[in-house]
Formats: sequence, C-alpha cells, structure tokens
Amino acid sequence: MRSSRHAEKIEVTAIRSSHELFRNYLSLKYRIFVEELGWQLPSNHRLGLADTDSYDSHSTLYIACCSDDGNPIGIFRATPIQPAIFPYSGLLKKYLSPEKLSISRDKICVLTSLAVQPPWRGRAVSFRGEQLTAAKCLLWTVIDDIRNSGLEACLLTAVQGVSVAFFQHAGAYRLAEQYILPNFSVQVRDLVILVNDCERFAELNSYLRLSCKPRALNNAELTSQWYLRRRDRT
Repeated sequence: MRSSRHAEKIEVTAIRSSHELFRNYLSLKYRIFVEELGWQLPSNHRLGLADTDSYDSHSTLYIACCSDDGNPIGIFRATPIQPAIFPYSGLLKKYLSPEKLSISRDKICVLTSLAVQPPWRGRAVSFRGEQLTAAKCLLWTVIDDIRNSGLEACLLTAVQGVSVAFFQHAGAYRLAEQYILPNFSVQVRDLVILVNDCERFAELNSYLRLSCKPRALNNAELTSQWYLRRRDRT
C-alpha cells in the first residue's frame, strides 16, 4: 500500500555476528513473550533476557529497528529443517508426506518468535517504498531470504485470531483446524507458506507478491499447492 503520508522508516536485519543485535533480540523476546504474554521460557530475569535455546545457532534471527535511532521494534526467527533440527516437530512433522506436503524436508524451514513491541503494532512504517506494519516488513524480508536461499516452504504455528489472520492474508495456507497448544493453553493453528506461490500472493493482493518472480513450480511444489488449495475449499 503506497501513501504520501509520512511514516517512520525501519530496517530489518539478519543477525549474523553482532553481539549487540543478538542481545536486543533476546531482550525483546523476554519482554514480549515472558513479561507481556506470561510464557514460561527459560530466562535470566535479572538481566531481562530470554535464554538462548538449542535452535538459535541453527537459525537466521531477524530484528527490525527504527532507522532514526536504531531502537529495536520486532523480531523473527527462521530455522531450516535438518536431520536433528526441527522446531515443533511433534506438531508439524505429520504434514510432511507425499499426500500432503511432498516438498523435501531440506527445502523447508520453520518460522517462530514473530513479535513486535506494543507501540509499533498496527502502525504504518516506511519499508521498500511501501507503508506496512513492522510485522509485515519482518515477514516480507524473511520470505525473500528463504526463497533466495533455495528453500520452498515455511511451516509455522500461529495463535488463533489476529495472528492466524495476519499470516493467511499474506498467503499462508491452513494445515489443520485450531487446537490447544500443549503447555500454553492457547488456541493455535498450523500453517504453511509456499514461498514461490506467486499466484497465491497475487490472488490475495499480498505484499509478498511484490518481490515474487513467477516461475514454473516443480512437481513437489505443485502437488503441495494442489493439496492445500483443496483444503482451502473445504
């Protein structure tokens, strides 16, 4: 959505070796998931930091910051599935089959920890010449990076309501009906984004269409698309 109205600019960065950015990532994770949402995540409460978990070193971590002052706004994490690395495998691995998602495991990642500070939620910011929310800027960056790395799909579990709607409006397909997430007592739904499904992004007028270059889907992507579109109609 373009607009001439002024909006603050933000930058989304993949955290590589910056200790400061990684500390900001853990700080935001603590403030939003532990303090605000009350999740029982292993943390250093004295420092106000979530603990590093077993997936962080195998993932690409993202942080959104205000361009003017560098203050952190939001975070996101993308973890490629590997033989011994599969976040939420107990919930998500059942979808990886020839009858459902036939895409190879080594072409799939799991998205987790999308979070934006309260003052920035629903607030338009300037990013890539568009005015979007910080959460959309994070998702757009992550999907582009995943596509450019050769991966083909992203699995995620989202809280029922605004969170599920956010991902579905962007182009995610639902994989299952809502259910209660064990240990957290919240209603969630499993979703998947086919990162090369430009047709889907265009149909929904999603901002993800803006950087999706149409190409012929491979057989695994086509089979998965057919299954997901059939589910959408039921």
